[in-house]
Amino acid sequence: MSDRIEQVYEYESGLAILIIHNITPQDMGEYTCTATQADLQPSQVEPIQKTISTSTVVDIEGMLKNYSDY
Repeated sequence: MSDRIEQVYEYESGLAILIIHNITPQDMGEYTCTATQADLQPSQVEPIQKTISTSTVVDIEGMLKNYSDY
């Protein structure tokens, strides 16, 4: 990952956030977040697998400032 990409996870709410700083047209596209957790229950030998997936499509419109000039 680059220094432009930030992942934030809020444990209490279970909210996962992907932040892309200084976006460019090349950042446009589909992003998928997949979270997997394995829990052991006292009465079970095998872990329970939980997987949650979500996708979003990012479209960038309008003029972008060239921040590399600053």
